[in-house]
Parts: sequence; structure tokens; C-alpha cells
Amino acid sequence: RYKESLKPFVTAEPVEKKELPKEEIVSMLEKLEKAMDEFDLDTADEMMKELEKVIFDEEMKKEIEQLKVYLIDVAIEDVLDLTRKLIDKMKE
Repeated sequence: RYKESLKPFVTAEPVEKKELPKEEIVSMLEKLEKAMDEFDLDTADEMMKELEKVIFDEEMKKEIEQLKVYLIDVAIEDVLDLTRKLIDKMKE
């Protein structure tokens, strides 16, 4: 029964992941950060969907998954803090 409830949150087909240059990932994170700062949840969701299509190392993958959890919870401050942390990390 719970599987039916969760169905809208599970993508039917596996998403084809791709590698992107750091600059593009930073740009996506910055758009996500700006969208959350302006309470533009549609754009934030769009950016999250794009980030889910990117190949990350294990550590970064966990952080992106955490970011998604914050976004689903509309935990704006947490999203802003984590996006800033990830942007800084990507720019190192």
C-alpha cells in the first residue's frame, strides 16, 4: 500500500547521468541558491532535477541527496547553507 503512496516520488525510468564541467555545476547550484533565496520553488525544483542527472563522486552524491531532502522539506536556510558550501567546495 505504501508503494502506491510513494509512486509519484519515484521516477519510472532510470535517468541517464552525465558528467559536467565544474563551472556548469556551480552555475546550477547558484541558480538553485538564488531560486530558494527568492522563494521560487519551481526553479529550485528544476535545478534539483538537473543536478540529479549529473555524475558525482560518492561524497558529493550524498550532499546532493541531502540537498534534495532539504528542498522537499522546504528547509530554505538548510538549502542555502548547503548550496553555498557546495559552491565553495566546487570552486576550490
